[in-house]
Amino acid sequence: MTTPKVLTFEEWVNRHPELVEKAEYEASLEIKFVDCPDCGGDGEHSCPYCGQDMECRTCDGSGKVEGKRKEDFLKEWYNDEKKRDKIRWFKFAGTDIAA
Repeated sequence: MTTPKVLTFEEWVNRHPELVEKAEYEASLEIKFVDCPDCGGDGEHSCPYCGQDMECRTCDGSGKVEGKRKEDFLKEWYNDEKKRDKIRWFKFAGTDIAA
């Protein structure tokens, strides 16, 4: 039994135009800039080695990062579907996922 072909991200997007519209809508609701997840919006954090305060590299000291974009939503949904399909395939094939 051969493993089924996994669609590339681009192939998946082309097969699901309705999700492109949904992702555009979700992105329009998303806050454009959110607090940086690494520094909590402070713009700086303590060095893990010496404890000295330093500018956050993730947000370049601004304390803000861009919110999710349309592509971020689509890639998240694509990866979720790939995981579900992998589980379905292994159940169908009667093999252990960890194998």
